[in-house]
Amino acid sequence: MDSSAYQWEIVKKLSFCRPAGTPECERAAEMIAEEVRALGGDVTFEPFSFPGLKVDRAVLRVTEPYQKEYSAVGVGFSGEIEGDFGFRYVERGTEYDLDGVDGGIILINKLDPDHYTAAVNSKAEGFIAPSGKFYDDSPLTPKNLGRKMREIGRKPGFCVKTADAIEMVTRGASAVHCELKQHESAIDTVNVVSVIPGTEIPDEYITFSAHYDSVDVGVGAYDNATGVAALLYLYRYFMENKPKRTLIFLWCGAEERGLLGSREFVKKHPDIMEKTRFEVNFDLIGCAIGYDGVSVAAAESVCEFMRNFAAERRHSFVVSRHAASSDSTSFAGAGIPAFNFYRYGEADIHNQHDILFPLYEKTLGPTVEFVRDFVVACDQAEVPFDTAMPEDMAEEVRKYLG
Repeated sequence: MDSSAYQWEIVKKLSFCRPAGTPECERAAEMIAEEVRALGGDVTFEPFSFPGLKVDRAVLRVTEPYQKEYSAVGVGFSGEIEGDFGFRYVERGTEYDLDGVDGGIILINKLDPDHYTAAVNSKAEGFIAPSGKFYDDSPLTPKNLGRKMREIGRKPGFCVKTADAIEMVTRGASAVHCELKQHESAIDTVNVVSVIPGTEIPDEYITFSAHYDSVDVGVGAYDNATGVAALLYLYRYFMENKPKRTLIFLWCGAEERGLLGSREFVKKHPDIMEKTRFEVNFDLIGCAIGYDGVSVAAAESVCEFMRNFAAERRHSFVVSRHAASSDSTSFAGAGIPAFNFYRYGEADIHNQHDILFPLYEKTLGPTVEFVRDFVVACDQAEVPFDTAMPEDMAEEVRKYLG
């Protein structure tokens, strides 16, 4: 079976909703392990826990000047609230928008750090934020405050469909009844790890990663069953073509909760970090219409090396230098040059539209075979680029990781 066909079969098998800590996520981890074993490898499950929660109740009802209950989801980790409150739309939540707000529930334009900070710092008792496009009638996606937003503070909040938020504004809603109850608990999941020992330089490592969890909606085909499949193909290749250096393969749990699996792995294995020359991560590949690229957390000279490598192979490729929003950045935080390979284009993530359709089997092979050739070239000799992490990139990574 060729590279594209092999990966496509994996993507299809893994295309089911698999949030971290759920039985479906556990099933995905077992599927990866079964494939590794079928390829002749050994697997280790490395368990870890993270804070989770369950929203027990979320009710939002306009009471003045009309009465209507709206579909709403509680914002996870934002707190609890119950009662009758005044209501006001405050746009961006600037000091001018908030003039006269002394309690009650406010509607902000969106749930992002700037708007959430404005809500937390205001005198409002809670907030509402719209979700999705005005024409989107799909079920609301669960919303949780990420770690950085939780550090801003807590203020109870709800998300509603954007069309409903527009209706609340245009119908002049002035009072609401709301209830938000939620409880926190520890959630257990695992990293899936396999090692291919090096034949000549076993004390130098190259690490590979891709997360296997998904968000709470959609089937996670693009994000990130494609990355899982890429890693399994590379694992198959290097089991058949033994590397000089030791290769560490990591299928990360709980990436969607804040790179938790890769953070845990880096923290748990300082010995591996000390010996790792560089890190390769896959997150989002396989678009039928799109373009290949890599986010590089390393020196600018490393970006230039990648551009030259792509040019020599006449591979259309975008190289950018920044800390990616994926597991590669956890390794960059340990001072390791990190590459996040992707294929961006006409596909969607973090919602119900993350499905198989925008993807195309025949785009998987060329993307991953390019990365394979890059790794082989680096493995066969001295690593041909500067592996020192420059201070400007280290600072960017520190800011991202918080």
